[in-house]
Amino acid sequence: MEEKKLRRYLHPLLPLAPHRALSRGREVVLFCSNNYLGLTHHPRVIAAAISALRVLEEDPEPQARLKANISRLAEGLKALGLPASGETPIFPVVLGSEGRALKVASLLFAKGFYVPAIRPPTVPPGTARLRVSVNALHTPYEIDSFLKALAETLKEV
Repeated sequence: MEEKKLRRYLHPLLPLAPHRALSRGREVVLFCSNNYLGLTHHPRVIAAAISALRVLEEDPEPQARLKANISRLAEGLKALGLPASGETPIFPVVLGSEGRALKVASLLFAKGFYVPAIRPPTVPPGTARLRVSVNALHTPYEIDSFLKALAETLKEV
């Protein structure tokens, strides 16, 4: 990770104001989330994060499965004529109207797939969408079954 410059390095921040901090002797403007309820400095949260990073470094298999699942879902969505970059595990399926997004989400839920509809004001009017997410634990069968259910549902609505 270090060779590819993918490893993140955390630098201590000294608060100066709600939106400014001192990092490595330099004042910076913060464009990131804050320390939620002070928990980011809790010893158990830090220990859990370190443990999770060790697991990721020691066992590349979950990351490989996730990448394979992202590719499988992206290719399947493209085959349905839907844009899918395959860069992240979250795929927006823009359906336009709130009603259509809600209906598709409801029908997919009835078929055993929880896919939330995202509507204004979270997204601009006329761009309501499904938020399709894939993870390392999804099986190829589950992804293919979802794609089949999505294709059928989009034809219905």
